[in-house]
Amino acid sequence: MELSNLVVGDEERIQIVDKRFYLFNGDLYPSVTTILGVAKEGKQLREWQGKVGNEQAAQILYDAGIKGTNVHNGVELLLMGKELDFSNYTMDEWRCLIAASRFIKDYKVEPILIEATLKGSHTYNKVIRRYAGSCDLVCYITEPRSLKRMLTVLDWKTSKSLHEAHDIQLLAYDEALAQTKEIVAEHWLVVQIGNKTKKGYTAHVVKKSNHDKLLRKWYLYNELWHMQNPNIKMRYQELPKHLKIEHLTKEGNKL
Repeated sequence: MELSNLVVGDEERIQIVDKRFYLFNGDLYPSVTTILGVAKEGKQLREWQGKVGNEQAAQILYDAGIKGTNVHNGVELLLMGKELDFSNYTMDEWRCLIAASRFIKDYKVEPILIEATLKGSHTYNKVIRRYAGSCDLVCYITEPRSLKRMLTVLDWKTSKSLHEAHDIQLLAYDEALAQTKEIVAEHWLVVQIGNKTKKGYTAHVVKKSNHDKLLRKWYLYNELWHMQNPNIKMRYQELPKHLKIEHLTKEGNKL
């Protein structure tokens, strides 16, 4: 499959492919989130790390990553018509999922693509820059007030605040969507779930009037990332395929 974290190997060993990249027909595509990492490596991040300490900052980011993954997986199941059980989630994750279910009902979401793997490219200074990513949702939504039904690209966020990088990420997916699937969206939403609003979510519209400015920044971030990473190489982690503790398998140790 053409996915990041691809597993390959033989009968005894497996190799885990670097999560920073997607693999398409043997070619490496850096992920959108990896490229946008250059936008997060600025003054604000360094100041925050200085306040909480590097070790605590790493733990906070790790926990947030687990929460985001669990919530995204749960939302995917909801969109597939599955029923979720509270016992499989933390309270914080469950609140996010309740908020997502409210949004799905309020906006009458009609899924087209869920967690779609997309690849895209653009030309900057006569150089082709490739990238790939996983778009949370392509769907039709019906706006509750206007009742207008719109083809929408949507990204779920469990973070406590929304940032411009989230808008840029969505538009990178939108660009790749048009190239990969030939789908042209008419509405763009970043939906923050699990916040303290009455319904538990905020639907942030990425306005068409801001697209040119945001895409210019996306091209600049992509160029900066490639300048910092001129020689793209896939990293593999080799792991055993089977585990067994020999001294616990002997006859004398059986209960």
